[in-house]
Amino acid sequence: MGAYFLNVAIAFDVLCNVIVGGYPDETLSARSGRAAHAGRLWGIVLAAVLGFFFPNHCRHAELHDEQRARYVAWLESQNDPMMRRLQ
Repeated sequence: MGAYFLNVAIAFDVLCNVIVGGYPDETLSARSGRAAHAGRLWGIVLAAVLGFFFPNHCRHAELHDEQRARYVAWLESQNDPMMRRLQ
């Protein structure tokens, strides 16, 4: 049941990112972490707020998004018939 709530939280994070103009394959948490590293004020503020409640949240989100992107690339490289139908 814990995995269900984590998946819902991630889906909500992605939805929030899309609503504010982000890509549908990344979380707002990861996007704000990257924006903070780039010196953008909104990213710095949002990363600080999230970090107050969840230490290192944005960094963990960035790593998770990168891991998910590598996994998708690996799946696409496997020449799986199901993946060919989706393309």
